[in-house]
Amino acid sequence: HIVNARIRTTYAVKEEYDIGGKRFEIYDVGGQRSERKKWMPLFDKVTAIIFVAALSEYDQKLQEDLRMNRMVEAIGLFKSVVNHD
Repeated sequence: HIVNARIRTTYAVKEEYDIGGKRFEIYDVGGQRSERKKWMPLFDKVTAIIFVAALSEYDQKLQEDLRMNRMVEAIGLFKSVVNHD
């Protein structure tokens, strides 16, 4: 299966797959700060999370906050998601 990348999302987009007789739901969520409250409820009953962060953003700043490093923000977001903050 091929998953498209580098498509900007501003809301949760659900993709459904059947792989080997097992059903998977994959949500591509907008990473912008203003969108996070909308998609956090999607994590209520999940059994696994694939968290993807662009390594190429290690030296870039957020569009919303030019003082915040994107990689530092991604690490903080990951911690928030896995700890249900």
